[in-house]
Amino acid sequence: ESKSLKADIDLLKEKIDAGASKAITQFALNTSCYTEFRDQLQKSNIEIPVIPGIMPIKSLKGATNMAKKCGVSIPPNFIKLFNSNLSQSEHKKISTEFIIKQCLELSAEGFDKLHFYTLNDSEIIIDVCESLGLSNSISWWINYEYLKKQDKLHDIGLIAQELMVYYPQMVFQIVGHTDNSSPDAKKFKDNWNYSTLQAATVVRSLVSDYDMNASQLSAI
Repeated sequence: ESKSLKADIDLLKEKIDAGASKAITQFALNTSCYTEFRDQLQKSNIEIPVIPGIMPIKSLKGATNMAKKCGVSIPPNFIKLFNSNLSQSEHKKISTEFIIKQCLELSAEGFDKLHFYTLNDSEIIIDVCESLGLSNSISWWINYEYLKKQDKLHDIGLIAQELMVYYPQMVFQIVGHTDNSSPDAKKFKDNWNYSTLQAATVVRSLVSDYDMNASQLSAI
């Protein structure tokens, strides 16, 4: 939906003026896309941290469809790497190795933070984090109204319950995300206040309805 890179940068400047302190990118299949975007921001005097968004490759078809929708370039070697003849275990192994390689390249380029899109399937991302020695935490960006409408809160609760069994030291950060919502001005001072309340509502539900340990949860 982006009109141009300049339009994206202008919009980011508006968000910074409104209080944004960091930027998380969409996913990319070529590491140079992240570095080139960061360099363009620096040339535009934007100095906030840029956090690369990393997406697991659950299927070649799904990844290429998502890339086309988002305007993400698809490197020729990517198609060759994830050919359709892979078994499920082979695909998982290659997908994990692909993300690890991408993360190491980004680290070498000076990125000290990464954002993982789990796509409701955290197994690959957890394997990646363990291989990289990253902190044992997961952040979920949520819109409570959407979750409630689509009956998705139940999915998060079940996934979190399972993760707590296998990873008892895991910390879950629930991040309110309401960019596309218009809060009631009489009830909420601004969108940040609305987002925080939504995150707290999800945390409360995870504790009361899914018997999760409150000490392992935080609302942001």
